[in-house]
Amino acid sequence: MTEFLSSAKQNAILILYSLCVAVAAQLAPIVPLMVTVGGLILVDTLFGVWAAKKRGDALSSNGLSRLLTKMCVYQIVVVTLFFFEKHITGDVLPVMKIAASMMSVVEVISILENAGIIIEKPVFRYLIEKLSSKSKKFDGK
Repeated sequence: MTEFLSSAKQNAILILYSLCVAVAAQLAPIVPLMVTVGGLILVDTLFGVWAAKKRGDALSSNGLSRLLTKMCVYQIVVVTLFFFEKHITGDVLPVMKIAASMMSVVEVISILENAGIIIEKPVFRYLIEKLSSKSKKFDGK
C-alpha cells in the first residue's frame, strides 16, 4: 500500500512539474513585459511611501493590500491580453502591448508626481523648462 502511495505521489509531482513547465513555456514571450510592469509598480510604491513620509501621512496595511491587488490585476490583464492577442486577434491588433504601455505610462506619471513631492519641485515643469532651454540653445535664441 505504501509503495502505491509513493508511486501516486511521484506521479502527481511529475504531472504538477510538467504543468508548470508548460505554463512557463507559454508565458515565456511576455516575461520581460511582466517584469517591467511589476518593477514599475514596485518603484511607484517605494516613491509613494517616501512621498507619504515626506508629507507626514500615516502608512497603513490597506496601502500594501492595494499594492498586491494592483500587482495581481496588472499581471492578470497582461497574461489575458497576451492569450487574446495570440489566439484571437493575431498580430493584427497588439492589444497586450497597448495595454501594457498604458499601464506603464500611468505608473511613470505617478512616479514623477511622487518624485515632485519628494524633491519639493514640480517634476513636469522642471523637465519642460530644461527641455525648452535646450531647444532654445539649438535654435540660437
